[in-house]
Amino acid sequence: MASSSDSGAINPEVLLEALSHTYNPNKETRQAAEAYIVNARQKPGYLVSLLQLVVKPGVALEVQQASAIQLKNGISRNWKIPESLKNSKRRISGNIDSASVFEINDNDRVVVRNNLLQAMSLANERRVRKLLAECVMHICREDYPDKWPNLLDQILAGLKSGEVNSMYAALLALHKVVYLYMSKPRNERDHLEVIVSNTFPILRELFQNVLSSHNSIEAGEMVNLAGKIYFRAIQYHLPEFVKKPEETNGWIPLFVELLRKPLPEAHTGLEPKGQPTDIQEREKWPWWKAKKQAARILERLFQRYGMVPYVVDADIEFANAFSKGQDCIAVKVLPTILHTLEAEKRGEFCTNVVTRLCTLWVLSATELSVTFKVLKPNLSFLIQDVILPKLCWSKHELQIWDEDPVQLVRDRFSFGFLMNIGNDPQSGAARLLDQLCTYRTRYSLDLALTEINKRFEAYEQHKGNLEFALAKTGGLRAIEELSKILKHHPVLSGQLEPLLCSKVIPELQSPLPALRLSACRCISRFFKIQWKNPENERVVAQGLLQLLGDPDLPVRVQAGCSLAGLFRNGTNRMLEVVGQVLRKVVEGYLTLMKEIAVDDVFEALQVLIARFSNRMGPMAVELLQNLTLAFLRYYKEEADEEDEYAETSMAAADCIAAINQLLMSFSEGEHPEEMIKKVTPSVLPMIAAVFTGGEGGSSIDTMDYIQYALETMRIITYNGKCVPLQFWNYVPLMYSIYLDWAQDYVVEFSGTLENLIQYDPNSLLTYSSSENEKIGKSNLEMILHMSELALENDELEESEKTFTAVMLHILVQSCIGKIDNLIPSLVTLALKHLQKAEKDHYRVNLVALVESCIYYDPILAIRAIGENSLKPFFEVWFETLDYHYALAEQKVAFCALCRFLRFSPSELPPFLNEIRPQILSKIVVLLKSIDEIKKAVENLRKEKKERNEKARMKEFGNINEYDDSDSDDDDLYGRNLPKDVPEERDVVTQQEGSNEASTGYTSALTAITNDGEVKPYGGLNEFSFDGSDAENSDGSEMDDDVDTPLDFIDEFAFLYKNVSEAKPEAQQAFQEAATPLPAETRQALEFAFNQGQARAKNLA
Repeated sequence: MASSSDSGAINPEVLLEALSHTYNPNKETRQAAEAYIVNARQKPGYLVSLLQLVVKPGVALEVQQASAIQLKNGISRNWKIPESLKNSKRRISGNIDSASVFEINDNDRVVVRNNLLQAMSLANERRVRKLLAECVMHICREDYPDKWPNLLDQILAGLKSGEVNSMYAALLALHKVVYLYMSKPRNERDHLEVIVSNTFPILRELFQNVLSSHNSIEAGEMVNLAGKIYFRAIQYHLPEFVKKPEETNGWIPLFVELLRKPLPEAHTGLEPKGQPTDIQEREKWPWWKAKKQAARILERLFQRYGMVPYVVDADIEFANAFSKGQDCIAVKVLPTILHTLEAEKRGEFCTNVVTRLCTLWVLSATELSVTFKVLKPNLSFLIQDVILPKLCWSKHELQIWDEDPVQLVRDRFSFGFLMNIGNDPQSGAARLLDQLCTYRTRYSLDLALTEINKRFEAYEQHKGNLEFALAKTGGLRAIEELSKILKHHPVLSGQLEPLLCSKVIPELQSPLPALRLSACRCISRFFKIQWKNPENERVVAQGLLQLLGDPDLPVRVQAGCSLAGLFRNGTNRMLEVVGQVLRKVVEGYLTLMKEIAVDDVFEALQVLIARFSNRMGPMAVELLQNLTLAFLRYYKEEADEEDEYAETSMAAADCIAAINQLLMSFSEGEHPEEMIKKVTPSVLPMIAAVFTGGEGGSSIDTMDYIQYALETMRIITYNGKCVPLQFWNYVPLMYSIYLDWAQDYVVEFSGTLENLIQYDPNSLLTYSSSENEKIGKSNLEMILHMSELALENDELEESEKTFTAVMLHILVQSCIGKIDNLIPSLVTLALKHLQKAEKDHYRVNLVALVESCIYYDPILAIRAIGENSLKPFFEVWFETLDYHYALAEQKVAFCALCRFLRFSPSELPPFLNEIRPQILSKIVVLLKSIDEIKKAVENLRKEKKERNEKARMKEFGNINEYDDSDSDDDDLYGRNLPKDVPEERDVVTQQEGSNEASTGYTSALTAITNDGEVKPYGGLNEFSFDGSDAENSDGSEMDDDVDTPLDFIDEFAFLYKNVSEAKPEAQQAFQEAATPLPAETRQALEFAFNQGQARAKNLA
């Protein structure tokens, strides 16, 4: 292998010795080796030396792996260094495992690019090859094709070499390159088109030769890898080259041949030899993985590109060839799909993932007349021998249940399982049953119900027999999947209660745990039916609640998940049962939380809290303590967890969400401030752990939880109207986190800090901790620095910066008379950003910052604005008054304008004396608008209070209406398609579908945001304050949940005091400025002044 020209830069032999000592048990030796490697990173030739060591003969395997890991990390982090990291403190990290930053010189880059594929072919160990392939991907992302123009030639040379290791290395590299481009939009796939058109003919030839002539493990790996490359290329868009008829007709038969390839049991001695006997090991066997690729490709080609109503215009020709006419591709492939699904019936093995993919292929076939006609004679087989057996619990699953129920729960209920259910044939079978009985009802529903009934009757005749009990679990799952159809069926809907009472509810007490679990799942789909016998409603609720204490963990977890539906949609009688044992239900959930982390269980607890919010008070402290302990436990487990789909991270976040749900529920109860203060100590350990990372951790370890913890602080401070002293200890930690990685959370940080400032301004200015001393800044200085960074950050939206501006004007309003030295800099900051602000709401809040400074001290603020800049500023100010929609915005503007009335003409610049009449007019307009909004807000508060009173009169707590956004009429893809379609018709015709991009199966929800443009409140020019009605006001900004330091100011009294307490010269100026105003404005001003005088006396 070639070496760097700067051969003296680093000694590969010394590096080899250092890498070998990183495993040395002697701490001093190991640390010295790690220190050498950290230092070596900064030297030329470091990556080249690592690449040489990876393939050097005689190097120990663990050292080769260590070299490959360091090489991959160095390339992935430093081939292109983000600007934000170039001056980062990570550059000086002394940890060998850290994300330290170092420069890679051009010569080393050339050497690595020219030798990387050769190194992959020389590497003998699988993990090393994969790490080198990752290097190819990271370099390709930055350098291909401009700086790595010969990459494609290198790959082609490897594919054509005929040498196994070189071909495999080329396949690995090609897979990573294709992977980079797979999710690119159509207009950014030119490079992929070149790669595909050059490599796929050779790839197909290699695939065909290996499949037809070789049966070794290595051959299976090659076929599998070639299939992965093809799938990645077509995953999101169909390359033009792949659409060519000769390519399609060349590849499809190969995938069919692979699916039909016999894989005999190991004991037969037939080729390919060595099939494992363990089911999980079979899934990993290269030939089964290769079959998975074939099934996945065929399913994707059909489902995404093969049905005309769902494809974009560019793919219509391919879709027509795939599924139009009796001789189409889909009709030719279907027998192979059915043959694969018949494997179990023939006594042959088939992996779960292949079975599921074939089931999904049939799912698409049900929609088209041409393929459904072929399926129709096989419906009995599909329902009886494929769907219902796959819906059953298997003996293998029961074995896992007995040996490791915790693992079974993790496999069945984890978020990872829900997001990656490719190995679960139940989900495919369930979807196929639902679609057959929904869209081909006349041909399928009776067949399905007949087969289900057979299993129910057989179980009744053979109770105690495991085979028949397992068959019934499949029947219960089938009833569950058919729930939408049955609930809307004109005849069957009236028979549901007897069915549930005779076949489902009794199994809640079955001696077989799998039957109890299946019945629990099934009944949760039928809470909304029209119950005729009230006792049955109570029996359902009691049965599910009893299962929350079931002796079997999987049953308890399923009960915990299923009860969420009852809490949302249960009848009043069902909820009565829950209310009678509410404490036991809560304790059941807390116990379950201690046993295992399951996201849906925490969701159910949140629904329970919301449903019975007004009855949680007596349990509040205990519940919050348990949720906090659960968070700390899950966080510690998550930090140690290596499983890609660990549920603990989500469970930890759900703990905080449940805490926040409970804290919010207190805000609508009696004495919310007292209640919040009582329970706050219970959640402080959680907040501390988030900001510190817990014992031995760091704040970045809790990145997933920061927004939840900030929300907790906001809820506590807003509803408690106070700030626990511990919160001020977190400000330096918040500052460090914000600077390090959390600037995207500016909205959350600003809102939280705003509450701390408003409800405890004294501590803001006086409190200091050891963390402040370490950083060398006060809390106020840190907040101001964060604010400056936020307003200067061009990557933030103005809507996000608005929250920072709001926080700053709340800061000024909260610290009257205490921050004189800051007023000039805050005015300057606001004016600087006002010049380039575009969105009205952002402009309004920057102006509000200046208004707050004027309210704080008009003279200081005017000096900061500058006499020459007063006129342009006031023009902008008066213009933005039309967009001061919120009560807080209008009030600070009003108070700022009123503050000018206290000063005599000699104390103000001439320009302000000139516009005194305009100031008075604006004061009157604002006073009228504020008066209207306050009345409207008061009406809203009364309505809210009445709603809460009504809720408290009921036995059960208030809950937001559950919005079931998934219509019973919609299918898996959100489509409301025709029902019970005859066989001679497609379920969806081309006219009913769409050929626009991102529609049909690939539809995406586009969120449309509004810039905050709202119509101003009506009646601003009508200067009357007596009996004005708020009904005609636009309530868009009437948020009665927003507090500001100005809330306790009476506007009329404030106007009166600023005039009456002014010097005689100022009062005279007030009278003179009012003289030229229209009569109605003078009358309104006189009325307001008299009202203010009366109110000021009352307040005194």
